Amino acid sequence: MRFLHTSDLHLGRSLYNADRSQAFTALLEWLVKTVEEQSVECLIIAGDVFDNTTPTYFMQQNYYRFLTRVTQTPSCRHVVVTGGNHDSAQFLNAAGSVLSSINVHVVGQACESIDDEVLVLDDRNGQPQSIVLAVPYLREKDIRASRAGEMLEDKERNIVEGVRAHYRAAFERAQQVRSVSDANLPVVAVGHLFAAECNVSDEERTVYIGSLAAVPADVFDKDIDYVALGHVHRPQCVGADATRRYCGAPLVMNFSEADRKPTVLVVDIDRSKESSVDITPIPVPAFDRLVRLEGNLSDVLEGLASLKGSTVPVFVEIVLTPTNAMAVAVESCREAAHEAGVQIARIITPAVLARRLAQTEAVTEVASLSPQDVFALRLAKEESLSQEEKESLIKAHESILQALQKGDKAREGD
Repeated sequence: MRFLHTSDLHLGRSLYNADRSQAFTALLEWLVKTVEEQSVECLIIAGDVFDNTTPTYFMQQNYYRFLTRVTQTPSCRHVVVTGGNHDSAQFLNAAGSVLSSINVHVVGQACESIDDEVLVLDDRNGQPQSIVLAVPYLREKDIRASRAGEMLEDKERNIVEGVRAHYRAAFERAQQVRSVSDANLPVVAVGHLFAAECNVSDEERTVYIGSLAAVPADVFDKDIDYVALGHVHRPQCVGADATRRYCGAPLVMNFSEADRKPTVLVVDIDRSKESSVDITPIPVPAFDRLVRLEGNLSDVLEGLASLKGSTVPVFVEIVLTPTNAMAVAVESCREAAHEAGVQIARIITPAVLARRLAQTEAVTEVASLSPQDVFALRLAKEESLSQEEKESLIKAHESILQALQKGDKAREGD
């Protein structure tokens, strides 16, 4: 069976309020065309379909139109969409029953029954052709319960074991399907997670602070034919195994990724062959361009002039070195950008840079943190407190949480 593996579309993402709608629309058009040209039978989107939990009406329209058009291509019979950490699981799942009528399978969040994450995809004759373990982004609450007084090392180990147990249960269910159907059915696992030994962008390093622990490659059973991963924007293998892959985000998402060459992956699986998995990276065209210009005013103006005449929209981040007339320099940059037909996403001056460096390290993925994590991060900023006082506050916080949990359970029993 032939799959196309993509992830991290981040539909609706802006660059410091600069609108990239044109690029997202062009990307979806290109994906439809690629599915058709490559005779893809199943499209997999491994999480982060949207950039936030409240996508605009325009992006929702684009998304549903895209899914409809993909399923109308001659070859594509199935689309598998899993939720990522940026997605609203409720929003993705809301249209699931309607989309299933056109063979679009949506799993926005971890399901109560693992059976709902194990999809058997049929061929044109209605016979099972492959099995997809459609595992979405697993939040800590999906795989483990918080434990009072747990050390960080224990917590990370238990998170990894929770992820491992989830995939083990899904694969065991797939094995049961194989036993009553076809022992040679290929199995593809989907994941939206942070695997160990990944190469990440500057922005992603910040995002992963406080995230679920890095997951080793061996959480995926060796008999899974291919693992389609999302969450990390740079295309790469996990460990030395080419069948465990991040396809990477199909658009460059920020200026720290400007050197990245986006791809999607066409994956052919034929278990009758000795080398059963064949993977072909397909380069994604640049639907817009992100450029970072650094230096004095003369260097920046020269760089802006060189961008004139671009065939795609250009967004520029400018980092200006100190000057006595900074306000005049900023205005000169804006005028030069307008003349070159490019859009400035932001200008970083020495004053702005100083404010950024003075800020404490921020956690941007709060949804993945437990209440204990958030409290610990806040407590770490209180330098005037002794360790004994901090431990006392931690115990008091834990007592409050337990009281709240008891109250929730009592209300559920009413």
